[in-house]
Amino acid sequence: FDYFFGSLKKHSSVIFFLTILAIFSYGINIVPGKVKSKDILWEPFNEDQIAGLVDAGNVILVNVTADWCITCQMNENFVLDRGSVFELLSLNKIIGQKADWTLPNSVITEYLSKFQRSGIPFNVIYGPQFPNGIVLPEILTQNSILSAVDKVAN
Repeated sequence: FDYFFGSLKKHSSVIFFLTILAIFSYGINIVPGKVKSKDILWEPFNEDQIAGLVDAGNVILVNVTADWCITCQMNENFVLDRGSVFELLSLNKIIGQKADWTLPNSVITEYLSKFQRSGIPFNVIYGPQFPNGIVLPEILTQNSILSAVDKVAN
């Protein structure tokens, strides 16, 4: 027992870090106010709807993602599913469309090719000031999305 508990004490900071990482990877969200569950937050990708939604004054965030894409999962777990971005999506101040490319999908492949892209993660934000969209960086931050929202909406 001494060996086990002595080793446990020695590695407690590593165990603590891994526990915190596990909690965040499961998407625990701490956002004030009434918000939607992250499972129903995103609408299915529909490129045909984007122009009409933008014309009506909406901001649209398209998230092209896949279950096998590690960077996509990091973007979702650490940026899209928490904080100010999550709150904007939850309160319908941004309409999120998720394009799931886990399995081959010709519609999503064609959409990516319009931006001369062939890989993911890929995120575009549309709004009244930028109806053709602004391509976001591959590694998302709260600030990169919030800055883009300000730019496309005003």
